[in-house]
Amino acid sequence: MGNAAITYFKSFANKLPGRSNRRENRKRINADILRSAYEVVIQHKQDSIQQYKSAVGVLSAQFKHKESSLSNLESEINDLNKKMDSAKGKSESVSAELKNAGKTEEEIAEHPDTIRCEKACQDFQNTLDDKTARLSTIQIELKSIEDKIESFKLRIVQHQRDINRIQQEQTETINELINRRQDKEIADILAGLG
Repeated sequence: MGNAAITYFKSFANKLPGRSNRRENRKRINADILRSAYEVVIQHKQDSIQQYKSAVGVLSAQFKHKESSLSNLESEINDLNKKMDSAKGKSESVSAELKNAGKTEEEIAEHPDTIRCEKACQDFQNTLDDKTARLSTIQIELKSIEDKIESFKLRIVQHQRDINRIQQEQTETINELINRRQDKEIADILAGLG
């Protein structure tokens, strides 16, 4: 009976002006602190999303630049192939003319026109080899950039899912905290009445 009387007086004292406000303030402060902690985590995730979006933007610009370089390089390679075919055709026609003129294979090989045509063919081939190697490098770089963009996009989606999950968890946890406190208050009041 003594405990019941003490509890009754405590519940009565809690109803006095100022006491209940302090209790409500304490509940609100605890919920606000919890809410703030969740907001910090959410803000961190949102900042990460912004960083990934910025990175995707930069990588997309690099991708477009490399793609343009690739297109130009492919065009240059096509032009070089045409020039090389033309130089080979010229070399063959010069050789045929010299052969028809009765020149020997040795004289044809040492003739200035033949040497010039073969040198042009070799120069075109060297340039073509360099450009083809550069083309392969750019294709590898494009694939790497594309993979990074996809990876960052996946991370953005994952962070957005995390934010949604955290927001839901935040709401549930705060509601649970408030409900537990209310249940405790009700239990205290009922204990005081009993």
